[in-house]
Amino acid sequence: MNWLYPKGSRSWLSTLHLVLIGPLLVASMLVSCEKEPGKGGLASIQGKVFGLDLNALGVVHDSGYAGGFKVYMSYGDNDWVDASETTSPTGDYCFKGLQKGIYRLAIYSKCDSCLFNQRYFEQAAEIKETRQKAVLPDFVIYK
Repeated sequence: MNWLYPKGSRSWLSTLHLVLIGPLLVASMLVSCEKEPGKGGLASIQGKVFGLDLNALGVVHDSGYAGGFKVYMSYGDNDWVDASETTSPTGDYCFKGLQKGIYRLAIYSKCDSCLFNQRYFEQAAEIKETRQKAVLPDFVIYK
């Protein structure tokens, strides 16, 4: 009788199988735990939205940092919106708690001569460090 396994539970062949396959199984699980872009990290992406107020002739009537605009974010290669932030009264936005990876940020702006009366602007940012604070150039929109 085998002292390690009760009678009929395992053979020396199944024990050898576990010894050989076990480390490979653990290694594959560790590789598959690699984090993807998204929430759960310590990094952030921030920026501002600058608005140009155009009159009916398309001439700039007023300008300044614009509050109340939605900034949309997609993680990695996603074709959908994963998160959004509304700009503060001073035009600031910030996405916090991000993992390493590539992010796409977008905003819509008024455009009377464009399809659906809006124009789309996009910027990309890459988080390479765990506690990185990425600051993007201003989005310039028309209102």
